[in-house]
Amino acid sequence: MADSKTKRGKGKKTKKSSTSEDGESSFDDLENGTSDTSTQNGCIYSVPKALVEVSGTKWFEPRVVSIGHYNCKNDAKHKHIPVNQNHKQKVCRSILQPHPKKRMEELMKIISPEVEKIEFMSEKIKNPEFLKMLVLDGCFILELFRILGKSEPKKIESDHPLASVAWAIPYFYGDLLLLENQIPFVVLKKLFETSKMPDEDYPLSLLALRFFNKVMRRSEEDLEEMSEKVVINDSLHLLNLVRLSFITRDLDKPPATVKKTETVPAIYCITKLLKAGIKIKLREAADNFLAVKFDEDNGVIEMPKITLDYFMHSLLSHPILSFILFSTVHHICNLFQSS
Repeated sequence: MADSKTKRGKGKKTKKSSTSEDGESSFDDLENGTSDTSTQNGCIYSVPKALVEVSGTKWFEPRVVSIGHYNCKNDAKHKHIPVNQNHKQKVCRSILQPHPKKRMEELMKIISPEVEKIEFMSEKIKNPEFLKMLVLDGCFILELFRILGKSEPKKIESDHPLASVAWAIPYFYGDLLLLENQIPFVVLKKLFETSKMPDEDYPLSLLALRFFNKVMRRSEEDLEEMSEKVVINDSLHLLNLVRLSFITRDLDKPPATVKKTETVPAIYCITKLLKAGIKIKLREAADNFLAVKFDEDNGVIEMPKITLDYFMHSLLSHPILSFILFSTVHHICNLFQSS
């Protein structure tokens, strides 16, 4: 095995890279799914190979739009994806007028230092096409947010480049939260700040949370509070931003002390719980639909209301698994890097 290179992160000690000199992961992507982008600053991971073998790829692949290095990794395989680079170019061209080519070059120069700083896809950042792809993806996402992520969403006009793919909007909520289908949040933030409109006096985190709120249906007050929190915690990408927004007052409490047992506690299905005499009660004042409480003294489970429509299905079917995978793999990688 080739000697490991060393990388130096911003404000961090020199650490060993998990990528060997020939570009292959020195741990075969850790066999658990960390790609060679798994620096603490990048944190965009591959899906564990073992999980793909068991579950198949349908849970982890975008259905309508591919983002970031997913385009490079799966270019030939996923040319069938409906929202392709041509759609993104049309969107980008419309918002970079009157000089789209010159503006594109300016944006590529602006994001280049940020991309290098976070060591994201280090073998590709020297390629101008990769930077161009990040600008295309970033502008496409920001235009989506600006149309659908405002407190009063705008109607997509018939001559807008997004009009031809308006049918795919419900799928965007799920695709933009997949584990591999990400670009660094700092790139989005830099593009947002560079192209900010006079009336956009809010942070990108709030605009993004408003966009995903079509699925989550939280109050504007809650969104503003969550936005401030995720800014403090420095979101890594959209998946991490939305994941952090779920870690609310209800879910951030330390677990109660329990006796250690040799067996793993079972979580029974709702049918068995009802037969055992457990009652279900609607929880009115909940931060989000994950804030489930159990009143052990009275045997009552308090659950928030969940509207199971198509938008909620797009969140529950694919991204929830990405939340779990990211939390697990990111924690493991941080342990490797700190050791």
